[in-house]
Amino acid sequence: MADQPEAQKLLTQKPADYGGAEGADGADGGQDEKSSVFPFEPFCFLGPLQAFIPGTWRKIVSVPHLVLLIGILACTAMLCNTLFSWSRFGCRTWSCQGRIMPLVFVTFCLLYFLSTIQQYDEALQIKQKELQKAKQQCENQYKETVVEMEGFLNRAMDSQVVLAERNFESQRRDFSRFLMRYARDASQEATDNALLAFRGLVLQWLLVFQECSIDPLRKPLKVLEAEELEQCNTVGDVASYTDERVKKAEVKFVTAQRENDKKELSLHRSVFKAIVTTQKADLKKRQTLCGTVPSFGEIDIEDGVTRTPADDGPGEYRWVQWGHSKPFGARVDPESGSYPVELSLGCVTILLLSADHLRLICGFFLAFPIMGFELHQGITHSHRSMNWLILAQVVVCMVCIVFVLHQFLDMDIIAQLEGQLRELEAKRQHVEEKREKLVGFFDAVQRLADVWTHRTVTRLELQKHLQEKLRDAPQEEHGSLMGVMNEKVDTLESSIPALEQWANGESLSSEKKKLFGSLMADLYQDRGDLQATLDIMDKASRKIKNALSDQPTAPEEALAEQAAAGELPQKGDGPAAEDLYSPGDQVEYLSASQGRWVPATVRRRNPLTGLYDLDCKDDVPPEKIRVAVAKSGWFRW
Repeated sequence: MADQPEAQKLLTQKPADYGGAEGADGADGGQDEKSSVFPFEPFCFLGPLQAFIPGTWRKIVSVPHLVLLIGILACTAMLCNTLFSWSRFGCRTWSCQGRIMPLVFVTFCLLYFLSTIQQYDEALQIKQKELQKAKQQCENQYKETVVEMEGFLNRAMDSQVVLAERNFESQRRDFSRFLMRYARDASQEATDNALLAFRGLVLQWLLVFQECSIDPLRKPLKVLEAEELEQCNTVGDVASYTDERVKKAEVKFVTAQRENDKKELSLHRSVFKAIVTTQKADLKKRQTLCGTVPSFGEIDIEDGVTRTPADDGPGEYRWVQWGHSKPFGARVDPESGSYPVELSLGCVTILLLSADHLRLICGFFLAFPIMGFELHQGITHSHRSMNWLILAQVVVCMVCIVFVLHQFLDMDIIAQLEGQLRELEAKRQHVEEKREKLVGFFDAVQRLADVWTHRTVTRLELQKHLQEKLRDAPQEEHGSLMGVMNEKVDTLESSIPALEQWANGESLSSEKKKLFGSLMADLYQDRGDLQATLDIMDKASRKIKNALSDQPTAPEEALAEQAAAGELPQKGDGPAAEDLYSPGDQVEYLSASQGRWVPATVRRRNPLTGLYDLDCKDDVPPEKIRVAVAKSGWFRW
């Protein structure tokens, strides 16, 4: 789709030369000779002032073009003449019909002349065929886009992202089962230390689970806040309340988006098909009523392809039909409820194809009362009372109207085709925008695939492993074991670079992400009891920190050296260089040991890992820090 579609070219092309004699000759193989009169420039005497003349008026390429321009000038002169006479001499009769009728007449004619001259072409049949071809091209492009989107959606279900999403859902259900069992088996006489430790365990899991979002940096999946758990007074209450909230937090952002896109795509397809069918039926109906359109013959309503060669003979294509013995009355199109309207007057049937068509016919018949009024003024009063200029202008306008009505079917079919083409092009553009959004969405989640697969899923697996081993331990040891678990997991979290470092592909290589995933997988291997896993977690944390960090053991010295060499990341280098908090900021730190937010002060930020050093703890992930919240007597949900 790098080239501009033909439909858009036809819709945006400048009508300055109307596809004049040169265009017609080119289409017909150069068989017709150029006119000795046309084209000519009627306003060439104005010189540079021609820039103020509309482009469609500067170059006349045919007799129809000239007639339309004369009609516009005559209507404009008639409008000015009527307004001047009205303001200078007032009304000539009590009802002022001599002033009002010319204004109505001009309104009927001038607007249509102005709109028609923009699209009128000497080679009408060529333009009709081009529009039909452009419509077909627009339909084909639409179908290709829809097929491409359907294929993309089908391939999306086989991606690593969908596998990660399914793993998130599995981890959510497993944690929910753990909570239900713990709520059932928890002792109501649990100590305060056990309650705080269990809150910390829950918060540790929720901090990891909040990364299960399409935008984990700006819109993490928050199941609940730590303050909500503070309202729970027992371990069972914490487990039950958390379980209730976790069950509602289904992770189906990719699957849900795919299903919504499929439904929307199906709706687009149905609407577009209905529009195309309606448009073809409308053209078919016009052929049935008026005869075969000369430029493309009989249209097959199923695919819009011309089946029968056009018959350009006289009487085959008309909106006035003589000799039809139909009963008097007007019949409206039952499908559209509007035009075309079939008006039967006994021996003649008039087909009103559009509101413009009706206004032109009314304008034609309105010219007779205007001329009759002026002639009556000259006969009953004096020749001075008759506005000869108005009379001449009406006659000129009538000639133009007669010409336009004679050519109206050709002009109207072009207007219909252009309107249909614009409607189809608007739908195609809408689907194209939807395709770009769809591709953008799946590209964004694909960039997060490594983060979810190697960072989030593995940490959830580790916590699942620890929780299963905790249930196997004696109930009376749970309080102390959970305290140690929280401490070890907190140390492990401090050894992992911040999420922003993972989301930025340049900060952490794909090889390091995979290495982290393998180290985590080794950590949650079954080693027997819970204590065996806890014993190796500190060593595993150091190993992970060394594997993912390029800095030496003494970070202050390394940062000083890099700052002196100008190698430290600067602000504006991407999301990894963004400082959410500055040294000295008063913040709150989510303590796993206390199971709540505690006050803290920012000391510095490590730009290599994105972790913060606080006055109470070093290497704290940004998701465990928030701006200090003013305490209030009211609890905020």
